[in-house]
Amino acid sequence: MKRIKLFQAISIGLISVVLVIAPAISVGAEVVPAVDPAQTKLRMANLVQRADTEINRRLVALNNLTSKVSSLQKVSDGQKTAFVSEIQSNVTDLTTLKTRIDGDTDPETLKTDVQLIVDNYRIFALYIPKIHLLAGADVASDIAGSLGSLTIKLQNKIATDKDAGKDVSSLQASLADMQNKISDASNQAANLTDLVIQLIPSGYPGNSVNLSSARDMLKTARSDIQAARQDAQLIITGLKAFQTTK
Repeated sequence: MKRIKLFQAISIGLISVVLVIAPAISVGAEVVPAVDPAQTKLRMANLVQRADTEINRRLVALNNLTSKVSSLQKVSDGQKTAFVSEIQSNVTDLTTLKTRIDGDTDPETLKTDVQLIVDNYRIFALYIPKIHLLAGADVASDIAGSLGSLTIKLQNKIATDKDAGKDVSSLQASLADMQNKISDASNQAANLTDLVIQLIPSGYPGNSVNLSSARDMLKTARSDIQAARQDAQLIITGLKAFQTTK
């Protein structure tokens, strides 16, 4: 009889423990929310819309680059042809990617494809800055060439006034500085071109330091050109003063 009562007591105790623990297990268990197909579809539609907008922005920018590349003078015809071909290849690939994104039905596949817009092309991060830097170097080189031709004319006029007994020492100093600035501007433009012409999207962001260096080179070239122009103005003013005195 005692054994039966003991067994009943143990059984009641075990049932009580189970009843206490069970709610805790139920409360602590992870509840996976039900997936709302309508919400998933809406989120995918929004992502597709944003992706299409970003792709279209890149397509417009790339098409605008074609005319800029065609106007480059200090880049070889072969390199310009390669640039135009690369631009068209990017346009084709982005258009194909847009078609694929528009047709994606799986959320994860859509996310992966959208990420390719940035990872595989770097249109705004690398490619467009690269072309703009090349165009800037082209302009700087062209201006430096024009200023170089001007130095020859100024040098001849200075020599004429010197032969006439004029004190041209300050003009000669300005001319020497002008020639040095023109030479440095030309070198900066050439080094910039050599540096950025080889940059490719797959090297980004590691090659972003090259873009930064190229920007500094272009800034220096423009500063040199400005200084050379100021020297030229000083020389012209001095030469005019000799004529007025005479």
